[in-house]
Amino acid sequence: MKTPPSCSLSGAETVLAGSIIQQMPTLNDYRDLVSDRPEKFSAEEVQYRRAEGKERCSRCIHFYERRLDTLGVCEIMRSEETDEKGVLPNWVCDFTTQDGETFPLLQEVQHEAV
Repeated sequence: MKTPPSCSLSGAETVLAGSIIQQMPTLNDYRDLVSDRPEKFSAEEVQYRRAEGKERCSRCIHFYERRLDTLGVCEIMRSEETDEKGVLPNWVCDFTTQDGETFPLLQEVQHEAV
């Protein structure tokens, strides 16, 4: 069986005798994966703060706990403090969202087109 022309292989796949065989990813595969990863926002940029209403980081789709130490992590925000103490589940930022569509704490700012 030949690899179809439209099929692209990652560095973790090899064609052997017409079959695609999965291999462990290499360090180069990892570097390729994260090379264009965007930087996260700072705590100041997203107004990370103690929650006062019903919204919480713990209810946000960007929040998860690391298995290793159960510290809270945010997909979009990072700071020296959160690296050390984790993202606090009872805190909040302007981009808190439960569905990725509604942002109850975000005050839209109109920007002029460049």
